[in-house]
Amino acid sequence: METNKRITVKTIIWQCIALTVTIIILLIAMGNITKAITYGLIDHSICMTLHFFYDKIWQNINWGMIENN
Repeated sequence: METNKRITVKTIIWQCIALTVTIIILLIAMGNITKAITYGLIDHSICMTLHFFYDKIWQNINWGMIENN
């Protein structure tokens, strides 16, 4: 079982990586750094929140888990 702190840190680190990639793609596609950063931050704020709750739900599902003996 992971703690909320661990899940939060993992989520933030992953979202920073994903946000950087998204901003680069948006910058190439749009040619506007301000819009790329704004849209990237909005998108990843939503994704980070959803990912946190998604991970919490999966913690309560025992399917595919192996007990440590």
